[in-house]
Amino acid sequence: MYTFRILDMIEEIKKSCFLNPINRFQDARAMPLFDMEQYWDLLQQYHIRKPCRAHLCGPFGGDEIALRFVLQRLGFELEDSPFSGELGLVIRGMGCRSDVPLAAVVLEEAQLAPPLLKLAGKQFHLLSNGEEAARRRANIIRLLQSPESIELALSLIETGGMCIQLLTPFLLAWKKARHQGLSVSRLFFSLASQWLSASLAAIFDTREGDYHLGAFEKRFAGFSAYRFCQAVKADGIPVFEMEPHMANLYAPEPGLQASAWLYFARKQPVVLTPHTLELLKFVPLESRKENLQEYLWLSHINDIGLLEEVLQQQPKLLEDISKLHIETWRQGLLSTLSPHLHALDQMALLCHPGFYSEELKDFLRKVPVYRLSIKADNATPKIQVSIAQWAAGYPHAHLVEQLHLSGFRQIGLEGLQHFKGLSRLLLPNNHIHRLPESIGHLPLLRELELSGNPITTLPDSFFHLRLHKLWIDLDQLSDISRYRVETTFSPAVLQRPYML
Repeated sequence: MYTFRILDMIEEIKKSCFLNPINRFQDARAMPLFDMEQYWDLLQQYHIRKPCRAHLCGPFGGDEIALRFVLQRLGFELEDSPFSGELGLVIRGMGCRSDVPLAAVVLEEAQLAPPLLKLAGKQFHLLSNGEEAARRRANIIRLLQSPESIELALSLIETGGMCIQLLTPFLLAWKKARHQGLSVSRLFFSLASQWLSASLAAIFDTREGDYHLGAFEKRFAGFSAYRFCQAVKADGIPVFEMEPHMANLYAPEPGLQASAWLYFARKQPVVLTPHTLELLKFVPLESRKENLQEYLWLSHINDIGLLEEVLQQQPKLLEDISKLHIETWRQGLLSTLSPHLHALDQMALLCHPGFYSEELKDFLRKVPVYRLSIKADNATPKIQVSIAQWAAGYPHAHLVEQLHLSGFRQIGLEGLQHFKGLSRLLLPNNHIHRLPESIGHLPLLRELELSGNPITTLPDSFFHLRLHKLWIDLDQLSDISRYRVETTFSPAVLQRPYML
């Protein structure tokens, strides 16, 4: 009876499937019958004329697994590392923020992936979004759950494509096969290596890697790690004895996720994302037995209203924060945070055009900051800043020990004399052409970073500084200024330029 049920599934899967009816499923590497010219007609529009070494630079907004599968089938050699030889093609994900390696062709995901997967959906019987493809995927999930039919399921996946919907059941079946010592365990790895990067595939090729789920959760949107965690926990893998809250990070219940997040937030820097802000709405204040760590990292908070709502519900949530890093500044973010923060040992801000406003000045008036770092985002047009606009009205300026400003098109340095407590002044890569006389009115300044600026002359007050370290491009200075620098400061003070 079991045999007939499996055969019925197979017949249903084979309907409208692009498989060679002669080979059926006898060959595990059977290829769908489709017109390769359709693909190359599309790829040639982007100057891709033949298979080559390709690197996918994620994270991706779409189905990266399906994209990898299609490229593999087209003969591309997928490279996990951007530095593994000469690359012919690089595809940048929608969320990619890293530098793109040198390659003959560099394309954005939005350019290539949608038309390629749309075309693939017509060819591969598991990659489309139609009703029939969904039914086939459901049947393959059933096949993966039985040891007797796992090999058949893998053959169908290899022929028909791998997509996000099949990732969790595939990984669960892989774990079960390895745990039970089934002979198909290596077949899982062989198949996965076609559509996972080498580093991620290697994670699941070792027993110790079963609980390293953060890599998959971060890389593949839609991956339900909770079920996988529960399966690993049932086997008594030690990590859940040491960290009993880990499985709850992936739980479907928001309350369990939020409790686990708070548990880990007490042990490492607090990272507030839109997702964790949603979670915190489910955690009552009295459930917190310990204070959060002192380091707060704000990551791409676009919904300022949600942040304000959470802080109103839990006004003491950030009372112990002494270090603040803002990944992306948004209008209203600083004014929302200021009532909930006390003095900050350090504050780092990655800013965009328009960041410098009354809001920043108001924040600095209310919250003392001892080490302040403001960097312009290199991905956006360079912007300008003037210290004189806010230093004079900054009541805590004399408390600032370190000031770091970098990446600005222009900086007005008048007003530096208000920072009398400065011991480190870091101003790399700001297109600074001259220094004001006030630079010499900083009696405690010991480290000065000026590399990456086209400075040719220095004011007389500069040579009154008692520096321990100085970074400056000597080759750009005039002969007189260079001579004065080299005779005023010892060789131990002059440092090689470096990038911060």
